[in-house]
Amino acid sequence: MAQQNFEIVETKYDLNDFEAIRKDLQNFEFFRQNPNTHKTCTKHKEKNEFRVMANDNKRFFLMFDKEDNALEFLNSMEPYDYGMLETDFQEEIEKITAENIAEKSTEILARFNDKFKLKVDYDPTEVDIATINERVRKTVWDKENRFLLNFYMMEVSKRKFNFPNWSFEVINTFNPFSIPQYVGRNEKSQSYYSLLNPKSRKHFDFKMYLDL
Repeated sequence: MAQQNFEIVETKYDLNDFEAIRKDLQNFEFFRQNPNTHKTCTKHKEKNEFRVMANDNKRFFLMFDKEDNALEFLNSMEPYDYGMLETDFQEEIEKITAENIAEKSTEILARFNDKFKLKVDYDPTEVDIATINERVRKTVWDKENRFLLNFYMMEVSKRKFNFPNWSFEVINTFNPFSIPQYVGRNEKSQSYYSLLNPKSRKHFDFKMYLDL
């Protein structure tokens, strides 16, 4: 697009207040959708006001006052980075792809060691594992640390069990990104996020979680 002809509007929805969301949306009706670009356009019921939303972006939409501009954006395959985070995924920041995951893996290991005060590689010994348990239980699992821990565990699993492949789940925001998962038994894509609830941090058990 040659110039910005829209307004960026933050939704600021309280997902627990369905009634407030309903009132905000009731003045708009479905207008167009493009499954190839993963975007939807709605139109105000009484005036020329168009909202374009990406499938997996719940934080903001683009507001247009001209139908042609809204449809041009709706149908554009070009990614748009507005300098705003569209999701809660750390992977949106990391920008991991099939092409750079080997390089990223080396970088992530260094960050994992730094954040958790460790000196391990992706083939941890029994002594390493005991130290990992101790340090992981003592370190706060913020968004970045939880990402680093999950990635480290995936890499260890891939190498321990000779799983050669990664898969990449695409998150369709205005600037799409991928979430890597390792392809494990029965060709099933998986990660360890479901086990890494911050509330269970003090009960973390590396060997049990990885089934070593």
